[in-house]
Amino acid sequence: MRLVGEYLRKITALAAQSSWKALNGVEGAGLGGVAAIILGVLAPAQGNSLRATIENWLINFVICTLIAWAGLFVVRLILVAPFQLWVGEQKRLNVLAADTITLGQDKKIEHDKTLATKFRTIFPEPSKQKITSDLLNQHAYWDIQSNQLADAIVYLDSAEAHFLLEELQLHAKAFVQATASLLEFLGYKFFVHPRDQRKPPIYFAMQPSLNVDREGDGSLEQMQKYDKLTEDLEGLVAAMSNTYDALIRAFHEKLFV
Repeated sequence: MRLVGEYLRKITALAAQSSWKALNGVEGAGLGGVAAIILGVLAPAQGNSLRATIENWLINFVICTLIAWAGLFVVRLILVAPFQLWVGEQKRLNVLAADTITLGQDKKIEHDKTLATKFRTIFPEPSKQKITSDLLNQHAYWDIQSNQLADAIVYLDSAEAHFLLEELQLHAKAFVQATASLLEFLGYKFFVHPRDQRKPPIYFAMQPSLNVDREGDGSLEQMQKYDKLTEDLEGLVAAMSNTYDALIRAFHEKLFV
């Protein structure tokens, strides 16, 4: 009953407000004219004096106005006010939903900012540039560099580092996949060089036995094999570097960091 009473109160207020506005417009004038035609001229004040004429005119005007307002009120109470109330409620719900979405998005951004900051601490851009340069130019790397790469993808692939923004999830997944493929290649095709290293940091080189500048004999067969390895390495390094750059750009665009 309380809800029914609240509903009736709201539509009555809307109907009263809108009918009063309509009364001062074309609708009110039209209904007032119709009422005057139907009722005719009422003359409660007798006599032909100016005062009686003015009183009769005012009485007719008030009666016709009240009739017009009552008609407008009933029409709006039955037909217009419920629709206005529904439209107003939908607008309120839409604003509330928009505010909720905005609040949820803000929380997602704050959550993902924390993850992005930690990832960039584990594997900052200068480290990415250094290992990229070493692999492409020297075909070699230090163990600390591969350890950083491994730490980065272990973190991104952990339950802790679950980005809430879908675009960041996709970029992080792409980087993990590209880097995992690169690390697998490094594990199979790179070896300790020089061989007598015992303590870190340890230097690894790509297939020293095929590289004429290391242990290779410079034969055509070895050079062809080494060129194929170089081609594979360049593709894997490019994939890692490009997906890293895409992830960092996404941080800037989505998290403003």
